[in-house]
Amino acid sequence: MQKALNDANGNEEQAIEILRKSGLASAKKREGRIAAEGVVGSYIHMGGKVGVLVEVQLRDRFRRAF
Repeated sequence: MQKALNDANGNEEQAIEILRKSGLASAKKREGRIAAEGVVGSYIHMGGKVGVLVEVQLRDRFRRAF
């Protein structure tokens, strides 16, 4: 955030725009990667009327260890 503020000469609006663009650029680089490792978790609330199923995909084993 500080670097973005410095690049925008203290203008908060421009700093936010710079951060958005850099975030999109880094996401674009990862776009084609395949997530081969993953975990599925589920939760069903008491009464059985509400439930959640979540899938988390990971690209490498390093992150999976945590």
